[in-house]
Amino acid sequence: MASLVASFTSWRKPFEIVSIIGFLLIILYFFIKEPAVGESEPELQKLIKEGIAMFIVPMNGLKLPQNNDPLMILMTLLKGIVTNPWICMIFTLSFFASALQSANTPNWLALIIDI
Repeated sequence: MASLVASFTSWRKPFEIVSIIGFLLIILYFFIKEPAVGESEPELQKLIKEGIAMFIVPMNGLKLPQNNDPLMILMTLLKGIVTNPWICMIFTLSFFASALQSANTPNWLALIIDI
């Protein structure tokens, strides 16, 4: 598209066209209905109602400080890992998921940064 439009106009016109399309898509995005948990998998509805299928790990009891202090947020999260079983489980799952993706030695730094 850019090569067709730019050959007849200035180089700025393709960017203007794409930005207008982007703004229209943003407006349409506000009208999209987010499906409820399990709604997109109708064959699993019975399992979800019975409580067998778990799609979301709840983060019960996670209370972060409201002052946006990074050190205080870190300390609160570390305390949550030790005292809250849900947060501990989420941390453990994310640690092992990152470890499986970071199998070679240079990626261990990425493992530490990811968590």
